[in-house]
Amino acid sequence: MHIGRKFTSEGQDPYELVAFRQASSEIRNPDGSVVFAADGIEVPADWSEEQIVTQARHDTKVSEWFQDKPLRKVIYVEKKLVNFVV
Repeated sequence: MHIGRKFTSEGQDPYELVAFRQASSEIRNPDGSVVFAADGIEVPADWSEEQIVTQARHDTKVSEWFQDKPLRKVIYVEKKLVNFVV
C-alpha cells in the first residue's frame, strides 16, 4: 500500500509554514489562588480566542484540573493569557 503526499512537500517541515507566538495559561480557584500555570505555550499566531480556549481546555495537563468541577469563568487576554476559574 502506498499513501501519497497531499498537503506537504518532501524535505520540508510543515511547521515552518506556520507562524507561532508565545502565550500563557492559568487555572485559578475562586479565591484567586493559582492551581496550575504554564508559560511559554506556543500557539499559531492567527488562532482565534475560541480556538485557543478550546485547545487549552483539552490539554491533558490542564483538563485534569476540571474533573468534576464546574468551569466558572474564562479570562482571555489577547496574545497573552488564558485563565480558567474553577
